[in-house]
Amino acid sequence: MERNSLVIIDYPKKPYCLYTITNYSVEDSTIYIGVTSNYLERAFTHAKNMNSKRYEAHPLYKWMNDLKNKGQKSNIKTILKNLSEKEAYDKEKELICICRNNGFNVLNIADGGKGYTGY
Repeated sequence: MERNSLVIIDYPKKPYCLYTITNYSVEDSTIYIGVTSNYLERAFTHAKNMNSKRYEAHPLYKWMNDLKNKGQKSNIKTILKNLSEKEAYDKEKELICICRNNGFNVLNIADGGKGYTGY
């Protein structure tokens, strides 16, 4: 906790979180699993990138645009919070592996960890 004369800022000692992007409108087996230390900024970046020509071939943004064209929405939500960077990347790798082994349509290009950050 940080204090000064104006505010008290209570921020987590472990700032990383794990999040998923799934279909908000319809239950299906498509999933994207990500790590970030700034959830709101990352969510806005995903929304911006889905409209960018630069990323139109990326499986995640192609899928998000397909949903939009069908009148459906994607859902971005945190699933684990207050993780260290190592904990977050290790858990991401584990969840991607579990989802792939259980028949999910995993949109991640890499197997997790620090692979392809910032695509």
